[in-house]
Amino acid sequence: MVSTLLVKASPSFSYCSVKWNTRKFLLFNFCNRNTSSVTDTSTCPIMGSHITKGGTPPPKLFEVPALPFVGSLITRHSGFSLPNLEETYLHLPLNRKKFGDFYSLGMPGFGVGIFARVYYMTDANEYMKVLRHEGPFPFGVIQVEWPLISYFHSVGSALMDKENGYFGQGQRWKRQRKFLQADLLSPSAARGYIPGMIQAAKVASNGMADFCSDVNEFMVRTTFDMFSSMMFGEIAGIANPKSNPDPENMKFCISLKEGLGSIYPLMIAPHIRLLLKFGIKLAEYKHFEEHFSISRCIATAKLEAFRGKKERQALTEAEKASYFSRAIDRMKADPESISEKELAEIGLLLLAASVDTTSSFLNWCIVHLAMNPDVQETLYLELSNNFRKSQEGELTAVMISKAVSPYLHATIRESHRMTPAIPLTLMKSNCLSDVEIHGVIIPKGSRIGLDTYSIGMDPEYVPDFNLFRPERWLDDEVKKRTGTPAEMIDHPLYREPFSAGARKCPGSRVANYEVLVMISQLVMDWKISFEDESITSLDDIRHFHGLTVQPKVPRLKVTPRA
Repeated sequence: MVSTLLVKASPSFSYCSVKWNTRKFLLFNFCNRNTSSVTDTSTCPIMGSHITKGGTPPPKLFEVPALPFVGSLITRHSGFSLPNLEETYLHLPLNRKKFGDFYSLGMPGFGVGIFARVYYMTDANEYMKVLRHEGPFPFGVIQVEWPLISYFHSVGSALMDKENGYFGQGQRWKRQRKFLQADLLSPSAARGYIPGMIQAAKVASNGMADFCSDVNEFMVRTTFDMFSSMMFGEIAGIANPKSNPDPENMKFCISLKEGLGSIYPLMIAPHIRLLLKFGIKLAEYKHFEEHFSISRCIATAKLEAFRGKKERQALTEAEKASYFSRAIDRMKADPESISEKELAEIGLLLLAASVDTTSSFLNWCIVHLAMNPDVQETLYLELSNNFRKSQEGELTAVMISKAVSPYLHATIRESHRMTPAIPLTLMKSNCLSDVEIHGVIIPKGSRIGLDTYSIGMDPEYVPDFNLFRPERWLDDEVKKRTGTPAEMIDHPLYREPFSAGARKCPGSRVANYEVLVMISQLVMDWKISFEDESITSLDDIRHFHGLTVQPKVPRLKVTPRA
């Protein structure tokens, strides 16, 4: 019975549009406010968690009805709005409208206990308490991605142990994570990869005109190209058909895209997981397993080939400076740090992570730029002015910095506000001890999520929230929000889709640089618009929630810049 209430996942996913104007009506026209200021919202049931400066008390915890094992999935009983793969941006705001800024509900596979309880909140300042209670072995959202866990166990991966290894919270996770994040997370290490990214972006941009009808495929290839420049020190060039790319690299991207795109649909279908425990693999899981296995085999062969080339001392200077070359050196210098088999699996995880989130981020940026030519031209003027001042004749790390290109950073931030790659970027656990949130004691080991999307689409915090206005993130407007409830949207936890704390995405700095580099290169090379001129709003853009939220980008029209 429960399975019929869930969003069904299938190997052939369809798309449908999110109605932006409908969203505006549904989400925000439900409070009769007679005040002109957000500091007095006592008549509105969902406001107040961020309004303590105005004297309004913090929100009370609303406990959404839940039943044993099925949690709040029986909507007639709970009133909970279930996730919808094709209207994913409605999910969190609709539940916030019903239950307020602080609520708990039952989500099997995500929560804990017989009712699978998860706590949701919107106050980033309060959520910092959760981060301070993570402890030495913190919870990570990867631990609820059961399709990956089942798969890596089934193939006997060196990443796994009885506590799920890298997907768990034990000593193996800590050791592997410490090794993986070296040469990635530090600002200096990440900046060191920018020159390679720029070269990869230049090659990729030259191929954009060949992918006007399939921009999603182009961005998957582009992110692979840029990440390969960091991972292996090579310019793979699969985003540019003219560069004679390796067919195996293209096959890897296609298979990985299919495999990763199946994960979230599987995660919200507990009946598939239940049957898998009894050895029954439904078609949806087989689809994921088949495609992920193909990508794993190709990645393993690629990693082994690189290691062999290094042993023969045949690497180029760029390859010697790559992440994987350095990782091999670190492994040899400290044999206790990690095994060769673990290193190969870590390489696979990094390659997999390189494709999905970054490509989603880039796809949405392109959608917004195509729909907002004035924004695109302002960005082009900023970048071209920087080019004229530069002596390099191409992009540089300095040129994409926030100090030099503030509008570039503001454009990317605005894209994340309206269409984040992952609407719920933070799901943590207070592993260390109980924590007090809005005056309520949350038991140790609870699951607590921060809704980082709803506030950014609330007109009480973001005027003209349905307009794409990068200017709202420039210094003058940010300063105007200081000391007001609206300053919540400037909190660091709202800025990007890479989580926070001890289990923040280890490749987040690299991914941010990839987005900055690729958007800059594309805007400098092309004037981008939709071939269908009737596309003027997000109502016209269909999307789907795979592992991340991917738009189905309409056919583009690209004109070379003079």
